[in-house]
Amino acid sequence: AQDVSTLEHTPLIGNGRAAVRAACTDLAGRSELTADANVTDRLIALGAKLAFYEQAFDAEDQLAVAGQLPGLSTRAAVELHLLRARALHLRDEPEAAVQIVREQRDLARRSGAGAYWRLAAAVTGLGDTRAHLESALTGLPPAADHDRLEAHLRLADIAHRGAEPVRATAHLTSALVLADKHGDTVAAAHAAARLGHLYLELGQHSDAEPMLARAMQLARDLDDDLAVTSESSLLAALQLNRDDLEAAWETAGAEAEAG
Repeated sequence: AQDVSTLEHTPLIGNGRAAVRAACTDLAGRSELTADANVTDRLIALGAKLAFYEQAFDAEDQLAVAGQLPGLSTRAAVELHLLRARALHLRDEPEAAVQIVREQRDLARRSGAGAYWRLAAAVTGLGDTRAHLESALTGLPPAADHDRLEAHLRLADIAHRGAEPVRATAHLTSALVLADKHGDTVAAAHAAARLGHLYLELGQHSDAEPMLARAMQLARDLDDDLAVTSESSLLAALQLNRDDLEAAWETAGAEAEAG
């Protein structure tokens, strides 16, 4: 049970998610643990959460089943129901998603899952999205870094649309720090590219160039040729603008290789 508790407090992001996936597979094969119904239910719940963070569109059924398991705490069950709401929203079933969020509101508050409710309410468009996200950031536990990163990215979008570039930059920087902390290359590439583009919009070329270079390298690590082409073309233009022909030529070579 101690092993399962450790897994339940491990952030399901980047390296942590990979470690939890491997550990769950190992624990599921240990008969002395799976004979305990409580442990089995908690492992099933962890599997459902992993499914959501890896492919949310296909996780709704697993989350629905896991949320009804008798061996879970009220808080754990509420968290699963709220993840299910987010999965339904992504599957373009907004009415069903909002209904779950409304049903779980009071129970979430009483069980200490209020921050998760706030995030689900923000994602499904129930109430003031910005207020919900900002409140969630202050209440999410350390193990919820994946959700914390998502909140920062969503708040960056809101700030950008609201012509608040400084606020958007702060949220993207926080998202990049979290992605780096957990070795989440996909999230880091996304945050770095958005930061580079934002710095360009602000005319902060000295900040944009290293961020675009990082985004390009991360895209190469991910074999994302489209992103490599996008970031390298912007980076080469900046290098040409400061008359660094050698650097621009090298960057153009990376773009040609990707293309």
